[in-house]
Amino acid sequence: MPAAGSHLNASRDRIGWYTGWGSAGTGEYIEVAPNGEMIDRFPGVPLPPHAGWRPRAAALSENNDVIVDMKNSGNGAEWIYALDRVNRSWVPLQLPDGQSYPVVAGFEGNNLVFRAASKRIRFYKLPGPATR
Repeated sequence: MPAAGSHLNASRDRIGWYTGWGSAGTGEYIEVAPNGEMIDRFPGVPLPPHAGWRPRAAALSENNDVIVDMKNSGNGAEWIYALDRVNRSWVPLQLPDGQSYPVVAGFEGNNLVFRAASKRIRFYKLPGPATR
């Protein structure tokens, strides 16, 4: 059975798995080719699990941008992170101010898709590859 907060996604050339929280207290992001060959592994978003943070969604674009949507169950805070492949780290995704961004639902092509509890969706075009 997958770990709580585990998310599996696919693009044209890879399968991405955000493992959620493991026994060490942090998640991991793993990419494999369709033939099962390992492409790469990255440490998870560096947030302490004891503080209530959990991944509630992850997404992988056609260009292999990776987004993880984190929520704190204690205080309701939310952060969205993008994988920086070059620096092997996660950076907060800067979204325009003054708009609400509900839960990440995935990608439509290279547009990030959000969904609200009302089942309305919103598309957000990334300003450039999130993975640079």
